[in-house]
Amino acid sequence: MGIFSNTPKKDKKTKFFDELYETNAKALQKYAYSLLGDQELAKDLVQSAFTELLVKIDKVITHPKPLAWMFKTIYTIYRREAALKHKIVMVPFNEEGIVASLFVREPENKDSLFELMPVGLSEDDQQILLWRFSEDLDNRAIANRLGITESACRQRVSRAVHRCGNLLNSPEPPNL
Repeated sequence: MGIFSNTPKKDKKTKFFDELYETNAKALQKYAYSLLGDQELAKDLVQSAFTELLVKIDKVITHPKPLAWMFKTIYTIYRREAALKHKIVMVPFNEEGIVASLFVREPENKDSLFELMPVGLSEDDQQILLWRFSEDLDNRAIANRLGITESACRQRVSRAVHRCGNLLNSPEPPNL
């Protein structure tokens, strides 16, 4: 008989949460640190992700890859907070999640994500990028909204990402 023999058994959700935390917290914190470069901010980011896990535990407990869900949640929180607090735009350069964060002009309306896009990016490109990376729509959903094929949509997203990256990497603002 152990010390905790009178302790009630953990329910399924508590066990799931504890197991996910105990086995992956360090790896998640390393990932958060790679995004932020600050240990304390990384701890806060991981804590926010686990808080979101608590809120959505019924959904995540049945998710086929809960750890992947946690990594994506950390990245999503990071991207949202960075865009809001530091007036920067996160430009995913490919589908594997390689991201460059670059300072852009200060938005006139802080609630408008369109204003965080680089100067010179067309409204069509801005809309496509926001659907893809802010609303996390896949190519099929974007294609349905645009009334084009999925293949054509994939090309448009790729071109928009490329143009956005070029504008952000340009040393001088474009001539409008």
